[in-house]
Amino acid sequence: EFKLIRKQMILSILATDMTKHHQSITALKSTFSNEGDKRQAFINACLHAADIGTGTRELIIFEEWTKRVYNEFFNQGDVEKALKIPISFNCDREVVSPYLGQKEYLQIFVRPLYDALKDLIPGMKELADRIANLQKEWDKKQINLLKKLRYYQN
Repeated sequence: EFKLIRKQMILSILATDMTKHHQSITALKSTFSNEGDKRQAFINACLHAADIGTGTRELIIFEEWTKRVYNEFFNQGDVEKALKIPISFNCDREVVSPYLGQKEYLQIFVRPLYDALKDLIPGMKELADRIANLQKEWDKKQINLLKKLRYYQN
């Protein structure tokens, strides 16, 4: 029993790897339409949803985590630049837009996973709806910021 639980935990943690995100959603959808290890795919998807769940939070919390994540990314990029090694994806402060990065993160990763889970867990519909609202609030806030910047530049 211990070995089985340990194996499931390891597989679930490995399933949070963002390079396997789309594969995870496909596995989740397909295992519930045919035979397979349904429980493991479900556990993997739930843990992955928790891992990327900041997209289900209120705007103020999402903004704070965006700042923290991009500070970490940009600090890493600064170190890589100083070491004259290739700058990792999303880590170049001179090129990357946190606004666009998070917008794509919500569109490409967070929303599709929660949309898949809401079909399996009724309570996930509320979280999927919250993501849609957050996307609208995020866009509105950024548009207002851009308008202010243009106003002050004139």
